[in-house]
Amino acid sequence: MGNMEDHDLVTQAHFRAEANAYESLQRFEKFKPYLPRFYGIADPCSLLQNQQESGKFVEGCGLLLEFLPGRAVKICNLEQDIKVTAENVLDEISEILENLNVWDSSAFSPGTQSEVTLIDFALWESQEYEEYLFDHKELSQAMRSKLLRENAH
Repeated sequence: MGNMEDHDLVTQAHFRAEANAYESLQRFEKFKPYLPRFYGIADPCSLLQNQQESGKFVEGCGLLLEFLPGRAVKICNLEQDIKVTAENVLDEISEILENLNVWDSSAFSPGTQSEVTLIDFALWESQEYEEYLFDHKELSQAMRSKLLRENAH
């Protein structure tokens, strides 16, 4: 497994990208029907501090979203007309969310406010860190420092 602190740093960077995306997209009325209501950030470890599951989470990495009934599916598995709607929304979102991959997102259909609700639409491109972690089981000091600087913003 390697250095769990380094794995947590990469997870925190992924989380921060997603949380920042939810936060920044709140100001766009046109996206609200296609995104879950976002209520902020929580710490799942403190919320579940006495639960056995608390060890499965990374400190500070919890999104407070509205409950979405049903089951999430990948965009490619949506019905064609809903898939087209989802892809059009993701195209617009990708123009706003620079340096993030929106194409690995998932969706609930029907959505809570429209025919589709999109989630996981802001994947941080972290191959550099993940490949290095896989090969070396921990980040180099230079990579760790770089990641910490990036996460400070």
